[in-house]
Amino acid sequence: MLSKLQSLTVSGLDANNMEALIAGLSSVPALTSLDLSHCNLLLSTELLMKTLATTCVHLETLRVLDRNFTHDGSAAVLSGVLRLPHLTTLTLKMRQLDESHVLPELVAAGRHLRYLTSMDIERDNMDEKKRAIYQALALTRDVPFVLQTLPEDMDKFVVDALSPRADRRHQCD
Repeated sequence: MLSKLQSLTVSGLDANNMEALIAGLSSVPALTSLDLSHCNLLLSTELLMKTLATTCVHLETLRVLDRNFTHDGSAAVLSGVLRLPHLTTLTLKMRQLDESHVLPELVAAGRHLRYLTSMDIERDNMDEKKRAIYQALALTRDVPFVLQTLPEDMDKFVVDALSPRADRRHQCD
């Protein structure tokens, strides 16, 4: 019965139970959508991504919302995306400070995904931090995705680099 499961939502799982969840993923090879909301991945992120790549090869959508996510956890998810050939959509909650530190992984994941949503944990100076990330992305050669909305007074080079165009299909929010 579990072998045909296509969508799984897990919410509020603590770090002590993540190992059992990861071990159980081998029972759901047809999984196309996985939502891990408010789960404490702590030290399990790399193992989770490796397991998904080997047992859930049909995964198309991954949602990881962990308030305690670290820079290393964000980097592990973004790097792990490259080993999931069918993954088109990623929603990841991370600190904006971490976004700037994982920019290479973010760009690499963006080249693989069709939709990438990065949700912010903190709200302090959010506009200023987002602007800095937008500027860094705009300076990336052949940036792989576009933003549907940008602040009205954003620098022209950022708007030109990140606005939707016919030759770009990837989207980042």
